[in-house]
Amino acid sequence: MGGIDYERDHLIVGNRIFRFGNAGENRLVCLICSDVLGPSLKQTIINELLSDTIIIHLQLNKNSADASFRQYRELCGSRNPRTTEILCLNWAGGTRLRKDAEPYHVLVQEPKSIFYRPVHEIECSDQSIYENDKLGCFLAYHHEYRTAAYVFHPDEQMFAFRTSKPVMIGSAAVTRRTGLTAVIRYEWRADQWQAATESVNDKFGEFLADNPLAKVHLADFENRHVDLERLMQFATGNVLSAADFEWSKIPSFRLANDETSARMRACWSNIGDGADQRGECQTRFKALVTAIAEPSKLPNRLAAFRNLRPKLTYDSLPFKQLRNIADGDVRSTVAFLGFEPPKAVLRGVSKKLQAALYGVGQVPSDMSLLYLDVKGQLVDHMDTEPPSISDDPGSNPIGISTV
Repeated sequence: MGGIDYERDHLIVGNRIFRFGNAGENRLVCLICSDVLGPSLKQTIINELLSDTIIIHLQLNKNSADASFRQYRELCGSRNPRTTEILCLNWAGGTRLRKDAEPYHVLVQEPKSIFYRPVHEIECSDQSIYENDKLGCFLAYHHEYRTAAYVFHPDEQMFAFRTSKPVMIGSAAVTRRTGLTAVIRYEWRADQWQAATESVNDKFGEFLADNPLAKVHLADFENRHVDLERLMQFATGNVLSAADFEWSKIPSFRLANDETSARMRACWSNIGDGADQRGECQTRFKALVTAIAEPSKLPNRLAAFRNLRPKLTYDSLPFKQLRNIADGDVRSTVAFLGFEPPKAVLRGVSKKLQAALYGVGQVPSDMSLLYLDVKGQLVDHMDTEPPSISDDPGSNPIGISTV
């Protein structure tokens, strides 16, 4: 179907949706694109799909995140307990259509082929995320519906993956539900599908090639995709505590409202809210590494690095997590907050970060919060506005006396 107004005008509407499987078992429903737009699905049928069901939604869709297409997923995501999972499978990015003799036009720019499943119990270690990334399956978090969203790479390719059933019956040892595990990826070569021999191109390499100063700090994280997100999000003021280093709390892992990804290793996604969020983070990060490239000009609170060659880094040890600029044993904390951020933002970030540093036994006297002022000058908020007593959560006095 598809085409400009073609499906709307010529769709032959059926009067039944068949679900395969018995009550109490895992059941299967396959929906085709506009099936989800009919009033009967929203009024009656969707209630039959809210539990123990795998929904496969096949689409040739310009925007599968449009509210009319997303509504049934929201209903499934609001159910407790969650025992319905959904695979939205859209055509590949760059899919083109034409009507009659008109020129081709690109219908699908961002496919948003995504597998949705409840976030609890899934395997989400850093290593499992990295292994899936290599095969083109990028984990994200749909916050509003407590849903793990596995976003597939948009190029024309085929994926084999393994996951548990929505409902697992049996002893506890065998009933643990798991997340999606990508097994193999196929590409179309020599008129047939062949197993891919290289990792999928997530376009992050192009970002590093275009930004050699950033590469100095990020090259060591080629095989540590989640740590790379932690590093960049913390260095740009988007993560402000040790608890926020959990994958589902890292801002770039959260699926945007238009279901686009903000993850750094998904640079193929260049449209939508997710791309805007990622672009802002990258811009801040590039400004920060430019400042660090001239250590002799670093602000007073980072004076210890002026004769060194500091790098931005991430270390999972509790007393190092929030110490993200280092050269050997010399470590400190720095974040870049953009162009002339509001004073309220600067003060809020300062308080939260100081509290986090005290929480892991670190004194924040050398913490530096950088930004660019209206003249384009690099400014350290911690120098321009000295902390007051209330800004110092670890040293508030219990009394004051005069001598």
